[in-house]
Amino acid sequence: MMPFLAILWWLLCAHALADYALQPEVMARWKYPDAVVPTAAGAWWWWMTAHALVNGCAVGLVMQAMRGWWWAGILEALHHGLTDYAKCRHIITANQDQMSHLVFKAVLALLATMTLGGRA
Repeated sequence: MMPFLAILWWLLCAHALADYALQPEVMARWKYPDAVVPTAAGAWWWWMTAHALVNGCAVGLVMQAMRGWWWAGILEALHHGLTDYAKCRHIITANQDQMSHLVFKAVLALLATMTLGGRA
């Protein structure tokens, strides 16, 4: 149980940093597909991609350090981008968006724990 809780803890900390502390207001606004983004700032999808990559980087760093799973960051970036896109298109609510992110982290932690093979 301890490896699961340790991995989950660091993934949740990474999420808090990447999805809140490291997301400036301009990114939060301009990642919406219907946002009016100044031409010089690029299209909305650049902002969404950057936000997804920040989250993917945070998860990738945690999973690389704890399990050697650098590629988990790629999965996170894809999941995060698709989930945020659904939120921005009003397909899901902001609460559903956050629950999806947290469940994804729990699944990663569970998979990492299940593959430890007796190693802590």
